[in-house]
This record gives sequence, structure tokens and C-alpha cells, in this order.
Amino acid sequence: MKAQSLPKTSASQARKAMIEKLEKEGAAGSPGGPRAAVQRSTSFGVPNANSIKQMLLDWCRAKTRGYEHVDIQNFSSSWSDGMAFCALVHNFFPEAFDYGQLSPQNRRQNFEVAFSSAETHADCPQLLDTEDMVRLREPDWKCVYTYIQEFYRCLVQKGLVKTKKMLVDCVPLVEVEDMMIMGKKPDSKCVFTYVQSLYNHLRRHELRLRGKNV
Repeated sequence: MKAQSLPKTSASQARKAMIEKLEKEGAAGSPGGPRAAVQRSTSFGVPNANSIKQMLLDWCRAKTRGYEHVDIQNFSSSWSDGMAFCALVHNFFPEAFDYGQLSPQNRRQNFEVAFSSAETHADCPQLLDTEDMVRLREPDWKCVYTYIQEFYRCLVQKGLVKTKKMLVDCVPLVEVEDMMIMGKKPDSKCVFTYVQSLYNHLRRHELRLRGKNV
């Protein structure tokens, strides 16, 4: 297997420091009240969050079909051993690493290979922390969902995916219902992952606008 670059220590430490800060601020507040009922609004002609989520899940399933040890059924448990991440990245960058040398038992290695390869070849930032993924038997689906969207957008930027506009520009990274249910103490890791992805998306948009004005 080709050597893979590991996440930079400074970036990992900065991420953990920010998450700890968010957790402390959340702990200082009072617990959220009763769950509020939120009515999902759906405009005519605009797909809702569930349909877009299913489209992205179907895309992942199609791109990893035939890969051993991969059976994508959701954005949580299906990604817990890292093999699905590796298969998805390998589908677009088969020369990045030898998929046949990977094993579901080597979870840490799988996450490191997938995330570092996606960053190197697709310019996809490492929104997910390897230590967090190894610690959790089933990752939070919202974090995985956000990362996959970011990877998808990066592939679009490189011209490797012929996209439907709705999947790039209209995907709600964090649903209103989820934020309301979490109350005054939302999951810090999911919020941090979302903010990173949003920043990258806005940054790319800014660069595109600058290019048009040159």
C-alpha cells in the first residue's frame, strides 16, 4: 500500500480545542425544554431534505457497488469501520492506495487512508477526526452526511462528477428538526463539522466570484 500522509497534528489539536470550547459553553447553559414540533416546509419544485439525503445515499451505494466489506444502508453504522469511506475514495482515485490490502478490523488505518487520500487527491478537508471515528462504534450520521457532501462538492469542483444542482447547492447540512431536538446544547462535533464545511463552501463561492470579476 502506498504511504499515506496523516492529519497534521496542529490542525487536529485546533479542532479538539474548538470542540472543547463548544462543549463548555453548552454545559454552561440550561438544558433544553420540551421538544418543539417543527413543521417542515416544502416549496414547489424544491426537493425536501429527506429526498436529497436519499439521493446522496443512493449515489454512495452506486459508487461503492462491488467493493468487498461495503454495504451502505445509512450514514452511520455503514461507515463505522472506514471501509465505505475507502471504497468511495478509491472509486475516484484507484491509484491512491491498494484497496485489497485493507481490512475492516483495522479501523484506524482505514479512516487515515480514506481521509488523507481524499484531502490529497480531491482537496477535501479532513472534517472528521480519526480519533473520534475510532472511539465511536457508530458515528453520528449528521457528521458523516456532512463529510460526504463536502467530498461530493470537491469532486464536482474537479469535474469528476456530473452533478445535479440540487445536490450541490440545496442540501441542508443540519436539519431544523435536529437542531430543535438538541435544544440549547447541540452536539459540538456535528456543529463544528458543519461550520467547517460551510466555511469551505462559502470560500469556494468567493473565489469563483473573484475569478469572474478579473
